Amino acid sequence: MENAIKLSSKLNTAWDLADYTNKQKLQYLLFPEGMLYSKNYNSCRTHRVNSIFTAIAELSRVSKECKKDNLESISRLSRCVASPRIELGSKV
Repeated sequence: MENAIKLSSKLNTAWDLADYTNKQKLQYLLFPEGMLYSKNYNSCRTHRVNSIFTAIAELSRVSKECKKDNLESISRLSRCVASPRIELGSKV
């Protein structure tokens, strides 16, 4: 799992540095059933993504949502704080 996380964080670099054979290996690691190209839609399709990389993507998405929710909560709470005001000294 640790290797998959390390690899997923630098997929672009791994792809760029790989030769043809290693690009094929990387492609089949990510998409075990291969990829299909549709001429009609000019797009690539796959039936399945490696479950480890699917889990990493899901965890990343959930993590981003949690961070966003926390920032929104903090923003809402900060509106509840009274704004500062100038206290005039009292004459006794």
